[in-house]
Amino acid sequence: MIPLAKPLVVTLHGTSANEAKEIFRDLTDLPRLGIWNPHAYLVHSLAVPSTYAPAIFLRRIVKRATKIIAVSKFVKEESQDVLNAPAEKIEVVYNGAKRPSVTDETRNLEGSLIFFVGHLGVRKGLPYLINALSLIFEKNNDSRAVIAGEGPLKALCQSISRKLKISHNVFFTGTVTDEERSSLYQRADLCVFPSTYEAFPLVILEALAAGKPVVASNVGGIPEVVHNGVNGFLARPRDPKAIAEAVDRILSDKTLAAKMSKNARQGIEKDFNWERIAEQTLGVYRSCIGEA
Repeated sequence: MIPLAKPLVVTLHGTSANEAKEIFRDLTDLPRLGIWNPHAYLVHSLAVPSTYAPAIFLRRIVKRATKIIAVSKFVKEESQDVLNAPAEKIEVVYNGAKRPSVTDETRNLEGSLIFFVGHLGVRKGLPYLINALSLIFEKNNDSRAVIAGEGPLKALCQSISRKLKISHNVFFTGTVTDEERSSLYQRADLCVFPSTYEAFPLVILEALAAGKPVVASNVGGIPEVVHNGVNGFLARPRDPKAIAEAVDRILSDKTLAAKMSKNARQGIEKDFNWERIAEQTLGVYRSCIGEA
């Protein structure tokens, strides 16, 4: 590779290779929930090996890099394993969040509100949440769930909710504006993110910044943000029962929910505020200039 005259900083958000492997695992696991898509299974079976091709190119880039910014400790470890990135070059600098704007809109849904927002794709784990909701509603029959976002699994998950006879309690909003998302965060009692792969979850940061307890899968970079029993609960991935149990613990204990809400906001203000992150990023660039 031709050497460049100036320092090179590379920011990594994960590796496509490991993400593809987890999606393939999802497709092989979902049939136990009655979900079977032969076309998607075939496409991903062929696609998984091809995801290693970009890794070959990225290995050359990270080898050349002066410094590498990883958006989580998980990404740092993943880049070392998959890309052979030198540990001494890698600095972990998280993304940040700020508290969503508060609206004057009053809550107009009776009972508790469970909120999910994100791309309705395979690795976001939405089918596991829908199955968990059927268990949650048995104990919390006045609860509602709002699913915001678009993606290839939307129609399928709507069908699952009808089969489970919970569609009257599950609302699919489609794409929402920033203002609508802020309003839903404000009205929610908690947020659930059952992803099966997450390098670093921005929507979880948003939920915590809004002061909402979070139930999320214990995968990827999520445990670096969600601290079990402190600002939410970590659940086993691909496990509707574990998700339901965690949600029920928060809904049934208002004192715990209030404590988690306070911890959520304080954690974001302390560890994920943009001023601190800007200083860390500036420090990485200054170190590169010094090396140059």
